[in-house]
Order: sequence, then C-alpha cells, then structure tokens
Amino acid sequence: MTIKYAGFLTDLGLAIDANSKVSGQPVVFDKLVFSSSEEPVEQSWTEMPDVVAEVVINDVRITAEDANVALAEAILPPELGGFWIRSAGILDTNGNLYAVSNLSPSYKPALAEGAAEDLLQIIKFVSSNAANIKVSIDPSIVRATRPWVESQLDPIRYATSLALVKSYDNRLAIQSAAKNNTQGQSRLEALINYTNQN
Repeated sequence: MTIKYAGFLTDLGLAIDANSKVSGQPVVFDKLVFSSSEEPVEQSWTEMPDVVAEVVINDVRITAEDANVALAEAILPPELGGFWIRSAGILDTNGNLYAVSNLSPSYKPALAEGAAEDLLQIIKFVSSNAANIKVSIDPSIVRATRPWVESQLDPIRYATSLALVKSYDNRLAIQSAAKNNTQGQSRLEALINYTNQN
C-alpha cells in the first residue's frame, strides 16, 4: 500500500534546510496555506495552487518518536470556510514554500451554511534539521489547543491540591492545639506549642 497522505520538504525547503545547517540560523515558520487542488503535491512546487486559506502557525514541535519528524499545527477559525482542503504547505517568514503535504480531504463549512467550528490541522513532515526549526508567533492571533491547556492545568491542579491539603492539615493542627490548651494560652501560642511538640 502506498502512502497517500504525507508531508515532505520542497526543493526550496531542502535548500533552506541545508543553508540553515551551514549558517546555524534557524528556519522560522510563519504560516500554513491550504489548497483545494486535487493534484498530488510535488517536491518541485514553489507555491501552492488553489489556495483557499492562509493562517498563522500555532505551534511547531518535534515528535517524541523521531527527532527528524516535526509537526506544524494551525487552527482555521470559524469565520473561514466554504471550501475543501486537500493539501497544505508551510511558509517561512520570507514567504518561501518550505514543505507540502497531501491531506485527507475535509470540508470546512462556512458560517452561512449553519456550522461554526475551529478546524485543527497538523502537518507532519521529515527534516534532517528539525531541531533548528522555529515558529514566528503573534500572541494576539495564536489560539490555545485543548492538549496545551490541559498540560498547563496539571501544575495548577497540583498546586491547588497541595494548598488544600496544607490548609486542612493546619486546621487539624489548630483544632488539636485548642483541645490540648489547658494553660489558657492564646490560639497562636497553643498552635506554636503543639507544632513544636509534634
């Protein structure tokens, strides 16, 4: 079975990659462009045909399984729609078509059609220089994905749980100190004595 949906560097992307390795300058991604073209993507392309949408890249990351495989992620907002998406390309900050990918065809409905949804697209591609790839992010445009938000919540949940446990432990210590306060001490004195004894 042949792989139908794959991403790879364009000839220009390969040249940019090689130059980045030699110069040490990172390749900086800017946008994902989406096409409705039914023709398979070609390595020789310098621009995407039949572009239906162009959005800023939300995130670029290296896969855990292979240091040469990168994922570029973008979200098409609800206000963009009314078209088919069949392929995508990655543009660097100079507007060069760095990588292309065939996608499983998907229809992005328009608001006027009665459907409003974000469409998350993740493009997977191989680069021998993946560690030297960066993304140009405009914080006023980038959207948080659910996995990112959940990853940020874990430390908050832990800190909140820890604070609740400490609060509960302190309440128990105060109650215990008050029970053992037979010398007419203030609550603070009783707590300090109790803490020093335990």
